[in-house]
Amino acid sequence: MSFVTYEFIGFVFALMLLYFIVPLKVRCYVLLAGSLAFYQGAGWKDMLFLGAAAATAYICGLLIAMFRGPVPDRRRPKDTGEAEAADSGRSHKDQKGKALAVLIVGLLILFGMLVYSKIGTRIQIALSQILGGKGITWAVIVPLGISYYTFASVGYLADVYWKKDRAEKNPLKLLLYICYFPQILQGPIPKHKTLAPQLNEGHRFDYERVCFGLQRAVWGFFKKLVIADRLSIMVREVFDHYLNYTGFIFLFALVGAVFQLYADFSGCMDIALGVSEAFGIKLDENFRRPFFATSAAEFWRRWHISLGTWFKDYVYMPLSTSGWVMKIGKFFRDHGGRTAARNAVTTVPLLVVWLLTGLWHGTGADYVVWGLYWGGIIIFSTWMAPVYRKLNQRLGLTNDLHWWKEVRRFRTFGIYMVGRLLTLPGNLATSRWIGRKIFTWNPWVLFDGTLFQLGWDYKDAVVAIIALLIVWRVSVLQENGVHIRQSVSKWPVVFRWLFYCGAILSVMIFGIYGSGSSASTFVYMNF
Repeated sequence: MSFVTYEFIGFVFALMLLYFIVPLKVRCYVLLAGSLAFYQGAGWKDMLFLGAAAATAYICGLLIAMFRGPVPDRRRPKDTGEAEAADSGRSHKDQKGKALAVLIVGLLILFGMLVYSKIGTRIQIALSQILGGKGITWAVIVPLGISYYTFASVGYLADVYWKKDRAEKNPLKLLLYICYFPQILQGPIPKHKTLAPQLNEGHRFDYERVCFGLQRAVWGFFKKLVIADRLSIMVREVFDHYLNYTGFIFLFALVGAVFQLYADFSGCMDIALGVSEAFGIKLDENFRRPFFATSAAEFWRRWHISLGTWFKDYVYMPLSTSGWVMKIGKFFRDHGGRTAARNAVTTVPLLVVWLLTGLWHGTGADYVVWGLYWGGIIIFSTWMAPVYRKLNQRLGLTNDLHWWKEVRRFRTFGIYMVGRLLTLPGNLATSRWIGRKIFTWNPWVLFDGTLFQLGWDYKDAVVAIIALLIVWRVSVLQENGVHIRQSVSKWPVVFRWLFYCGAILSVMIFGIYGSGSSASTFVYMNF
């Protein structure tokens, strides 16, 4: 079931009604039933993968907790009973080796399913070539949201192993954490210790909270249907028929592709977070106005935040403190000094993180190069940070200079555009071809009506530009600390409801629907 369907809207309101009328203690099970019903639309084969992931996380989590012992409680015992419980915990023998073996088994199963879904077709082709075209064929399944619930399950097992979280003893509650319907399609990737308590406790109806949540969901529909799907028509026309175009047409389409992806992905996040907020459950923010970033590193602290946090917690930090990376650091310290050692200890984990980030998005060579492209820029910027700092001081380029900040933002936007070009065409050969043709000098196509022959007309272009300006203005206000929804809630009731109705009607009137659009899917559902 897609977010952008009337079926989904009816489903949410029906589930919300049921959720708020049943007793508090069973509301988590209403969410579980609703989440399974939502996911069941993907098919029973997808459900099997989801069930296997949940069963793996549940069984391995209990075994890890059993071998590692109770999670230390940093609170001071309030009575004798709690003190005795603490003493009992201390007497447990921590069998870390066995726990690690269970963790490895769990990771192999979870990542094995993910890798199979990602490269199953490639394996099939390779076997067929090895066997002279007589390979066994099978239907490769790419389960809906597998990247997201796999990472959620892996994070849960790692936290239990590190004693940062307690193992969930109720299998249904763990299943709910893994398949909670607003976040299973495109994230955000949740942490069990943050999300699970909210899912399990049940929430009372709160009129203001429900209104705020639905307002944010409408904002997400606006981004997706009015902007992303409108730009998608033009972008698909240009890049699907790239041999017919050249020069500034590619530049125009590439800028449109950047905004299309942003409106698509952030729109999905607004719908997910808004619907979840209406139920009283706060999901982690996944976007924080990334195009205001002044560097590549800051951009990725603002874009797909939960993915970056996951890689930082479960890949970067363990690697940077591992014995072999410490040995690399010692080698460079002995032969090149502290700066060389610091750069080495930073570079190795960053390189691994960005290689894996590229593979998470796709298994083709274009995504590997994309990952190395971003990793290389961030690593180089890290190395050169002291040099840049001294140079900026000499030139008087301080962070409070508005024009310099805008230059850095424009530079970051350009870096992102190049990265988008690496993966958008579908293969590196096409990306190289377009990259050469994009420098063809033909600026007149921007003014002779050619732009309105790319699958859309001037009315579509005007709507897209106005909608983007609205998003830009709202983003500026938010960047300056203005809380839009709280401000609107203080308006007189008549004007407030006129605004609400106008927002909904704008989505219904100006949204793109039907066979010429991609309203049935979100871009990041493919990852």
